[in-house]
Amino acid sequence: METPFEKKFRANDLRKSGKFQDALALYKELHEENSDQYTYAGYLHCLRKLKQFKEALPLADSLVGKFPGFDWVTTEIVWTYIEGILYPIPEEEALSTVISAANKIHQLQPNQIAANVVNMRVCKSAKHEKNWNILDEWVQKVDPNSLDSKLMQLPNGREGWSQQGLWYLYRVNTLVETGKSDEAFPFLEYALEHFPKQKKFFLRLRALAYFYAGRKEEAAADYKTLCAVPHPDWWMLKEYADVLNDLGRKDEALEIMLFAAQARQDPGLKVVLFEAIGDLFYERGNKENAALYYQLTKLIREEKSWKVPDSLNDKLSGLSKDEITISSPLEEVFQKCQTIWRHGTEKAVAGPSTQSPQKETIKRNVYGKISLGRPDRPFCFINLEDGDSVFCYKDILPSDINDGDEVVVDAWPSWDQKKNKQSWKAQSVRLQK
Repeated sequence: METPFEKKFRANDLRKSGKFQDALALYKELHEENSDQYTYAGYLHCLRKLKQFKEALPLADSLVGKFPGFDWVTTEIVWTYIEGILYPIPEEEALSTVISAANKIHQLQPNQIAANVVNMRVCKSAKHEKNWNILDEWVQKVDPNSLDSKLMQLPNGREGWSQQGLWYLYRVNTLVETGKSDEAFPFLEYALEHFPKQKKFFLRLRALAYFYAGRKEEAAADYKTLCAVPHPDWWMLKEYADVLNDLGRKDEALEIMLFAAQARQDPGLKVVLFEAIGDLFYERGNKENAALYYQLTKLIREEKSWKVPDSLNDKLSGLSKDEITISSPLEEVFQKCQTIWRHGTEKAVAGPSTQSPQKETIKRNVYGKISLGRPDRPFCFINLEDGDSVFCYKDILPSDINDGDEVVVDAWPSWDQKKNKQSWKAQSVRLQK
């Protein structure tokens, strides 16, 4: 007959070999016979590995303080709370819930690895809620040098952030958002050097830090780099335009905002952009266009049952005193605004470039012949009559276009990084009639 010691040895051997279900059965028997700290620790370990938290959590609660000084039991309680309480908390759950779970774990004085996991989870929720003071408090509980610098593997097989990279993201965010931009620059320079795959995020944070520190020309330069890519994010373009507007470069700001408005996202996401476009038109004295964009913003908000700010209603009321009112339905207003951002009213708009070109440097209504190239590639080229070649994404082409068709093109200066020289990028392509 197997002795309790032999059974305990066999259970431990099964546990170490990853046979948690078989080990659990033995630990349950040992628990019923006469549990000691080793049995409890092994029992809780198996429950945790098998994700049987309905049983594991009450057991962990009962073990708190039962075996002071026995680290294995404490470690198992800590990780049971992390995996059974902290991890399952939904991202949209209140930050206070996450902090409550974190404090419960910290009372057990977890080791550095577990403490880092807990603290970084609080940081994630604090950033999600944009609670910068809480984020500032908890990010400073972590030593970044103790975090893994290896990129995490995402479920889709792609590489994500490293824990160390996330720490720098959180730390810089707190400094920028709490008015300490000058303190952020050393962290930003380190991050830009050591986390190249996340360069876009840190470059944008540096642009914000420059802006809040009053170094607006440097902010504009960083945004210019960020927006000099195929299909830049509309919100990034708006941030760039906001900086240019603050610098007094209002014509460029308006062109960039109108280009950003063409992004193929839900218009509801861009209500802040549409209102900002209205403001710029109003400043230029084009009250009709301003009214269109203000009304578009209001109609979208009403359609989605969102609050219409008093400030927006005040702008529309002010325009109505000048006998400028827009009574058309949402679809019609949206189409009129589309006409403005696609073709331009005061001047045609194509998009921002790395060279910040003036109006006369844009190619408009030029003729060329399409070369579609390989069907599996998302881009093609247009050979113009003047000898220039224009890069073009296929998703902006007319649906009935064929290889070799003659087209009319609006093109904006771009930059060919391979050839290190100025090139052209198509913004609008139409078949010749």
